[in-house]
Order: sequence, then C-alpha cells, then structure tokens
Amino acid sequence: MQAATATTTLSRVEIEIQPANIVSNLTLNTDGSFGGAISVPAGTHSFTARAYTGTPPYEVLVGTGTTEATITAGNSTLVVIKILDDTGPLPGGDHGPIITSLAISDLGPFVAEAITLTAAAVDPDADAVTFSWTQSEGCSGTFSSPASATTQWSATTAGACTLTLTVSSRSLTDTISLVIVVSDLGTANISGYFVPNPSFVNVAVANRRNPNPSNVCNVRRVGANWSCEIDWPTGQDLQIEYLAHVGTQPSDPDASLSIDCGGTETSQAAPQTELLPTAPDGHYWRLFYWTAPSSPTVCMLTARLVNEGLTDTMTVAVNIVEPICRDDMRETDNTLANAAWGYTPVPTAPTTTIEAVPNDEDWMYVIGTHMDFTGLTVVSSNAGLSVELWAMNAGSGEERIAFGTGRAEVSGRAPGTNYWVRVVPDPAATGCALPYYLTLTAVP
Repeated sequence: MQAATATTTLSRVEIEIQPANIVSNLTLNTDGSFGGAISVPAGTHSFTARAYTGTPPYEVLVGTGTTEATITAGNSTLVVIKILDDTGPLPGGDHGPIITSLAISDLGPFVAEAITLTAAAVDPDADAVTFSWTQSEGCSGTFSSPASATTQWSATTAGACTLTLTVSSRSLTDTISLVIVVSDLGTANISGYFVPNPSFVNVAVANRRNPNPSNVCNVRRVGANWSCEIDWPTGQDLQIEYLAHVGTQPSDPDASLSIDCGGTETSQAAPQTELLPTAPDGHYWRLFYWTAPSSPTVCMLTARLVNEGLTDTMTVAVNIVEPICRDDMRETDNTLANAAWGYTPVPTAPTTTIEAVPNDEDWMYVIGTHMDFTGLTVVSSNAGLSVELWAMNAGSGEERIAFGTGRAEVSGRAPGTNYWVRVVPDPAATGCALPYYLTLTAVP
C-alpha cells in the first residue's frame, strides 16, 4: 500500500510570485523534486509553490509551501521551497523539526560583500526550535547572527564555501546545506522535493525458531482484520517484522515497536531501506525479536514509523495461550541432518537444534536419522528429562547405547550407524507449559 499522495501521482507544481503578479508552472520531476528559473523584478517578493494531482477539472491541491526572498538586479537569488503533504495525518508523539524554507540573497557575492540568509522551520509538536549556522573547513567567512533564523555572511577570500543550517528541537535536528560561489546570474533558482506520508504494507508475527509459512501470521494494512489468526504459547520466542513505504528521497525513518503486555524484547535487526524497481516509493523493512509473556493474555503490538515529521502506526492483536500438549516436533536448524526417517545427513555441519513439545504420554521418540559420524551427543534444555540414545545394529536389531538425565552421548561407533533419540518426560514435573529443545552434536 502506498502513501495517500505518492510523488508519482503529482501532476504539476505551480509558483506564484507577489507583488510581481507572476504565476508559472515549474518543471516537475518523477521523484517529486521541482525547479525552474524565472526572471523577477528587483525587490522583496513572496514565493508560494503549490503541488497538484489530477487534471482539470478534477485537479486537487495536495500541498503548499511559501517563503519570502529579496531579488537584487543583476544577481542570482536561490529560493528553496519545501512542499509538505497536506493530505496525510498530523504527526504524533515526539517529532524532529523541519526546515520549511531557505532564501539566499545572492549566490555569487564578491569578497567582503555581505549576503542575507533567511530560514524558516517548524516543529510538529510546537516545541521550541534553535538555529545554528556553520561553514565548511577552510572558509574565511563570518556570520553576523549564527544562532538566528536570519543572518548575514561575508567572506574575506574568494572561493567556494558550503554553508550549513542546523535546526534543533530537544535532541532532534534537521539540516540543509548550500554552496556559495562567485556568480553573475540574475535569475531565481528554485529546488525542493515532496515528502509523502510513510505507509505500512504489513506486520508479520512468526515462530523465531521455526519461521516457515505455516507458522507466520501476516496482517496486511489493507485487510479488514488486524488480529493475528494464530495463537502463540506462553514463553514462545517470536519474531515481528514489518514493511512500509517511505518515499524515494533519502531519509532515516524513526522506527519503533511497543508491546502492552510485557514479555521480553531480546534484540532487533538493523533496518533496511531500499528502492525497488517495481515500486514508486522506497521500501523500509524492520525486524524485532520478542519472547511472549509467561501468562496467557491478549497483546497489542503497535508498530510506528516517523519520517520527516510524518507518521504512520499499525496495531496488531496477538493471543498468548497455554500451550497444548502434543507429540509433534520441528527441526529448526537443518545443518546436521534432516530430522526424519531415511534422510541422508550433511556431514560438514556438526550441530542441529530440535524443538519438541512434551506430551502427556510416558515416552516420545524425537528423531531417527542415518549419521555419517562416529558418535553423537544429545543435550536437553530441560535437565530433568530422561534422554536415551538408541542404535540400529546390522544383524542384532535395536540397542540402547547411552542414557542419562538431561544428556546422553556415545563415541567410537562405526560411521553409518542409525540413531534414535528417545525422551521420557515427566508430566508431573514438566507438564506441558513450555517447549524444550534438544541440541544434537555429531562426533566426527
């Protein structure tokens, strides 16, 4: 799902300059940036840019940006305007400041000639903002008011200098930079870009140790039901991931996940942002790890994404239940051998982990496989379980070759031995509240 107004849906950007009474369309690019050079009479003027979608008579105004600049005859004045998307929701929570405009009286001043820089910025939460002007290393210029929205700057030597404005509110900032060089142009150069609202595509919840398609609850933004259709047992290790559109302009979205029922968020994967050739806006992906709480409850998982002060949220309901006793089990790390009868192992991978759920019977076989190793060690995450290791010997049938509490191991066997692991749970001691894990390590 895309944002309410994607950059590719813009049909035109119009600039109005008053009191010069100039109205003209600017060049609109597919990535939402726009610009143009317009001859303007000398003096102070108001520049208003408007973004539209559709075509007359169904044209819709989706955003407006305004700034003021003074045009000097014979000089080039850069007028920068950002048009913010008016169609989406206002940002909530704590958001960083946004520089909405920056006007420079002259891009090509002479040595010792002062130019005027005028900026405007807003904080979506109405927090107080501060301004800070800096210049690149090696520049000889000085600012008259480096901590004000409007300042003058002049240099004592010729050359190119990069001037940077940083606007701060609390711990968040927004910056914009421009290069000042000697120039003899007399036009207004306008540039900017459109910022769409971020928009979630889906939120998925999966078994972290066994994230196959049958164990994934995928809730889509366009779906009518935002409740997870899979119940998860208490204490289950889960992974929560979401995908969203954030637009084509470079950005660093602020992503978060809040959970109202507790549990433990163990870690989170690094975010990934990419522009896919089949999508008009960039995809942003994020992965979180979470251990469900130890008591049954309904959890509300709220994913939040903030980009350039614009925000989107999606809340998914997840039901945490007491696990059901059953004798099925799943292989979660297919590096040693397939955990099923008659499969050939991978001899270069020495370890695998098996997830099993104790049932209410007096025993349960867990795995049988053909091993090209001389021995095997089995360790249970539940140290109170009795673990037996069996082998099928040619001509002599089944033989219990090792057993112990929480652990069984054997070595010095001929390669090619068929092994079985048999677990004897004690329902009175372990019950069915939590799964346990068997770690199998091969002896070369």
